[in-house]
Order: sequence, then structure tokens, then C-alpha cells
Amino acid sequence: MSRNEGKALTTGFVLFVNEESGVGASAPLDSSGNYQIPSIQTGDYQVAFGHPPAPGPEEMEGAEKGAQIVIPKLDIPDKFLNPKTSGLTATVVEGDNKADFSL
Repeated sequence: MSRNEGKALTTGFVLFVNEESGVGASAPLDSSGNYQIPSIQTGDYQVAFGHPPAPGPEEMEGAEKGAQIVIPKLDIPDKFLNPKTSGLTATVVEGDNKADFSL
């Protein structure tokens, strides 16, 4: 689970990066701030969060002419958007893992 000032992050994604092996994995956050990465190598990871994706072409076409398209952004400090500056880490071991983060 990911929390920012006590509130769950409910949009965007979490990113795990292992600098040593070059392995990375990401997963979207759900409406409760939870995420699930079904397959990831064991090891130590730096962690960051990312903004939700921009609306797709279908969503853009469905918007009324002249309507403003809002690109969602996470309301978190910029340092948490980069695994090298976030200060967030996780160690993945064999079996089930749980990694919660407070931003």
C-alpha cells in the first residue's frame, strides 16, 4: 500500500528498479492504494511512483469539442517520482512479499 500524508495514493503506478541487475517491474495502484507485481526477481530494489498515464486516443475522441483534457498528476513531492532520489527501497524474497510505503 502507498500512502501520502496518511491518504492512500489511488492513481498512478509503483516502479521497482534493481540497479545491479537492470531488472525493473511496475504495477498500477488500485482505488485502495494497493498494487500487485505477480512476477519479479528476488533482490534489492529502489522504488518510485509514477503519474497515471495520459488519456488514450479513444478517450480523446470521446471528449466534446473544446473540452479541456485533464492529464492526471500525483500530488507527491518530485523526489518520489525517481527511484534514485525517492529514498524508498524494498527487498524481494522467495514467496509472498508485502511492501508498504509512506510518502
